[in-house]
Amino acid sequence: MERDRSRHLAQLLDAAISLPPAERERFLNEACAGNPPLREELDSLIAALEEDPDFLETPAVGAAPTTPAPVATDESIGPYRVQRLIRAGGMGSVYLALREDGVERPVAVKLMHPALVSKSALARFTRERRILATLDHPHICRLQDWGVTSDGRPYLVMPYLEGAQPLTEYCDGHRLTIRERVALFRDVCGAVHHAHQNLVVHSDLKPANVLVTPDGRVQLVDFGIARLLGNRHDTTSGMTSGRPMTPAYASPEQIRGQSPTTASDVYGLGVLLYELLAGASPYVVDIANPAALVQAISETEPRLLQAALADDAIDARSSTRARLSADLRGDLDTIVRCAMAKEPSMRYGGAATLADDLQRWLHGHPVSARNPTWRYQAGKFVRRHRWASLATAATLVALVTFVVVLSVLNARIGAQSTQLRAQSEQLRVERDRAEATAKFLAGLFEEASPGARSGAATTAGELLDRGFARLRDPESLPPSERAAALAAVGSAYQQMGRYSEAESAMSDALALYDSDGIPSQAHAQALLEFANLQFRLERYADAEQTVRRGLDVLDGVTDAAPSQRASQLNTLALALRRQGRIEEAMNILGEVIALRSSLPDADTNTDLAANLHNLGDMLHAEERHAEAEPRLAAALSIFERGYGPDHVSVAYLLNSYGNLKLATSDISGAEQMLQRAERIAAERLGPKHPFSGYVHRSMAKLKRTRGDYKGAHDATQQAIAVFRASLPPNSVVLGEALIDAADDAAKIGESANADALLVEAVSVIGDDPLPERAEARGRADAVRASMIGGKR
Repeated sequence: MERDRSRHLAQLLDAAISLPPAERERFLNEACAGNPPLREELDSLIAALEEDPDFLETPAVGAAPTTPAPVATDESIGPYRVQRLIRAGGMGSVYLALREDGVERPVAVKLMHPALVSKSALARFTRERRILATLDHPHICRLQDWGVTSDGRPYLVMPYLEGAQPLTEYCDGHRLTIRERVALFRDVCGAVHHAHQNLVVHSDLKPANVLVTPDGRVQLVDFGIARLLGNRHDTTSGMTSGRPMTPAYASPEQIRGQSPTTASDVYGLGVLLYELLAGASPYVVDIANPAALVQAISETEPRLLQAALADDAIDARSSTRARLSADLRGDLDTIVRCAMAKEPSMRYGGAATLADDLQRWLHGHPVSARNPTWRYQAGKFVRRHRWASLATAATLVALVTFVVVLSVLNARIGAQSTQLRAQSEQLRVERDRAEATAKFLAGLFEEASPGARSGAATTAGELLDRGFARLRDPESLPPSERAAALAAVGSAYQQMGRYSEAESAMSDALALYDSDGIPSQAHAQALLEFANLQFRLERYADAEQTVRRGLDVLDGVTDAAPSQRASQLNTLALALRRQGRIEEAMNILGEVIALRSSLPDADTNTDLAANLHNLGDMLHAEERHAEAEPRLAAALSIFERGYGPDHVSVAYLLNSYGNLKLATSDISGAEQMLQRAERIAAERLGPKHPFSGYVHRSMAKLKRTRGDYKGAHDATQQAIAVFRASLPPNSVVLGEALIDAADDAAKIGESANADALLVEAVSVIGDDPLPERAEARGRADAVRASMIGGKR
């Protein structure tokens, strides 16, 4: 009887909320005539929906329950045993639970209210489940499981984000500076960009849906009202038809009742960034007045960031009003206004483009949202080279006092103007080339959409292969733009560990750049990427020559940034080290680190962190552990501030740092770092990437330190399998891993296996005179000698 009543209530509720307010009132009067309790209950449920329209998407953190929990502690929801209630409301409840199969990791289970199991609610639930299942990104809260209870109530299972806070609360509570907030916000953009790549629009970006865990990890939640791009069956729209949204963060087109697009999410990111920076809303309006809010969002320009700066926001940003106003005016204000443009076509083309401009701001470079005027480009140049510019200015002031050399001064000013015009023209060319390349790559993504092709979803690798095949046609793009696109594809292949394809694409790009004959930043960058590839392929002399070519190209580029030259020198130092020129390499790295440490953004400069990492590795190899550790610690701190705790660069550094901890007998510290590196590698790179092999080898070293030679042998065999599939057959890294495996096999009594592994290792290493190969041959001889001694 009760179930029939709940079903009838759900049917009436489903019908009521689909009607406009005026028709809804008439419907309720007729449906509830003579039954006041039924009308009272329906009014209560409708009010709950209007107050909490997105229960299914509410993050698993929040206030204490406001209604009794329908599921008691120790009862089950599917295979999950309830531990306690986290949150309850008109739409249902969120529980902390554990799986009944013994897995101890806590989860948040979101269970729908029985009275709301209606056709529209179930459709919405199914849509959220389907959307979340397509998204796999470190900054998106993933769907772990879902199901329906025995009484027909759907539930979702998500990670339990213990201690997580909304983005603005986290930043204020930790008194993050403007730079730190911008760096963290780039992770939000990355998550939204991933959703857009999977044809998903979030459509409700607000602080409560962007959580930050206590360790500083961004988690984007709430995809329940997201709309799959291209889904013609999704006909929900605007406030007037009851579409769930948060009006204060909604775009003008959403407010007008149009379906949200990726441009709507860019607008939402803009509002979120505005509030994160200024601590206030972009509009001075009573958000409880819908008409005024609609008018403001549709017609009013947002206040300048510095004008909206709230008094209580100053201390929360670890600054002063004067300093904050200086930080917020200019580029940041322009970036926010571009994201929040009234017309979608005037906004950033996507979340990734917004993130790129924020990165440019962090590094003091011109942002794409501003016109590249002479004054603007010169101003950015001066700020990036503050001390040199101040010295130059002082010299000019002194010269002005000497009227007799006025003509000389005018000549110098004219020369500088010519140089700056050349800089502006060069930037324009680079920008046009980048836009053309982006347009070409965007075309590939459009072809991969479900509406453009049938069959299985296109993988990133397939997309690259398709783009590379097209770029091999000389008519696909003009030469300079084709070169840039080939270089981008080659770089992507390299990041995926597909080195053969990377070399082919980059060789084609460099041939085009060489035929052009005009020095450019893009040409120098392509040479740097190719040198890095040659380094990974252990062709160190080739890498050195390629880097020196890149430095020569930069010499011909007007106003090549010091950071570009520093990147070339970093790779040069690595190539020299592998050729046995250790002191030369460390001296070069020392100069690079000194240069980058003097820049204003040193505390978040991830390039500086990479240089510190490399120097730390070299010092570790020379057994100068006390000097290596502070470099690696500083690098880790910068990487985690600049990229977040789960970035691939963090994993690389953790692997190096873990090995240093092993060398200094800090076994517990080494284990923690290597386990983190192993987890990040598995999540971000996959089991076939070469770095996964390096981590397996480090884990083997950890087990070997503890005397677990069987475990070490198994881990090394995993590394060998990865190296055989991803590195050249004569890789010294493969040879060293084979020696490790042979040594472990001998220690656990597998002498025949040890002999075979050692023979293969010697064959792989060969007789090349490079220091690291000579060292490996010496180690192989030592292992063989120990095996012979053991047999005696």
